[in-house]
Amino acid sequence: MNNNALLNNFIIQSSGGIIDPVPISKEGLLFYLDANKYSGEGNWVDLTDNGYNFIPINNPSYVSGGNSYFTFTGENVDGPMFTHSLAETTTLDNWSFYVWLYHQEGADSNYQSIFDKDEDEELFYLYSTTTPEPAMWSPIVYSDQIIETETWYNICCTYQRNAPGPGDGECRFYINGEPVEANPIEHTDNSSPADSWHIGGGYDGDETNELFCGRMAAAALYDIELSDETVFNNYEADKARFGF
Repeated sequence: MNNNALLNNFIIQSSGGIIDPVPISKEGLLFYLDANKYSGEGNWVDLTDNGYNFIPINNPSYVSGGNSYFTFTGENVDGPMFTHSLAETTTLDNWSFYVWLYHQEGADSNYQSIFDKDEDEELFYLYSTTTPEPAMWSPIVYSDQIIETETWYNICCTYQRNAPGPGDGECRFYINGEPVEANPIEHTDNSSPADSWHIGGGYDGDETNELFCGRMAAAALYDIELSDETVFNNYEADKARFGF
């Protein structure tokens, strides 16, 4: 079954009309992945028309139900994650990454990559030192906001390259639709070209590293920097299944 057929299969006809399988904003949306719509085997299928289907690496465990999710063990060697090889080299000067995640203890690495590109170039990751509860980081900004274990969070990381030159740009974090304080790091650029994208860990085509430990239920990528209003509306659109 092709991607469009899968998408049509998830559109539910009801007395109230059509329920869209993509509940969040579609402006600038590159891909949207939802574990509730997973077929139970094979790729994690993109529910947009763009075809960014993600291939499972080392068999992420799938749990189905009213709030389905994938489990990531955090093991750096042969740990589970997802990857997508791009058809052509892609540069995103502006982007936003949206994810529902549930962090758990047990990761092999202090760095737990949530979304990265190519050979271990993190765009957004969690970082912990001596405690199991990590904070949020990206190569140009970090936040001291703690991500507690055993709790569902909607997290959004946005980036806008608004001036020329390496290291220029603005990156922001949001938790459950609300912006959180962040501190700039002036040493890198988050818009360099990519040949592949990864979710839940780093991957060089052979080995995995810096893998996330916990659950993920949904993920999305935009080629724009989302506004505060859109980030909040995205959270509102999908929060009920997570008990909010």
